[in-house]
Amino acid sequence: MLLALEIPSKCRFDLLQATLEQVENGWDPIELSETIGQHPRQAHFMLQNARILGFVSKVGNEFVLTDLGSLFLRSTDELKGLVLLRAILSCKVFQMLVEYAGSIAAANRMSVDEVSDFLLTEVRVSEMSQKPIQPITARRRASSLKRWVAWAYRNLPRIESEEGCEGSTGNTVKQMRVES
Repeated sequence: MLLALEIPSKCRFDLLQATLEQVENGWDPIELSETIGQHPRQAHFMLQNARILGFVSKVGNEFVLTDLGSLFLRSTDELKGLVLLRAILSCKVFQMLVEYAGSIAAANRMSVDEVSDFLLTEVRVSEMSQKPIQPITARRRASSLKRWVAWAYRNLPRIESEEGCEGSTGNTVKQMRVES
């Protein structure tokens, strides 16, 4: 079972760097929303996504950068993609969806409606309320989760043997970019 706070919302990988920099410099909701050019509610979603990815943690009412978040901030552009890929692949919701679908490729082929149905069966509102999330919420979150899956699938690195055999995605680490 998953809680609603464990599901991504309003996927914007392009705002991740600025969000993490704000957390590192002492998070302020108004300043964060101004920095990333988004409504404060969207800034909150960015923080939650960073938390789901393991880049920040919440200590009391404060968000603090984790070691993984620091690694992301200090990495080159090429390595940021690998750090983000690792974070996505480590997310509980991503792992459960891939297990449900049978593979990353199968999860990538799922429609938003299919991902939404998965979320309706697996996600609860909170620990206190064991009710499923609302269908409209499931659909919005499914759309974000689907974008995470699609990004991860597109950016899986190619494995080459000495004979030159390539993996199925054709991506090299250098081609990975942190974009939504």
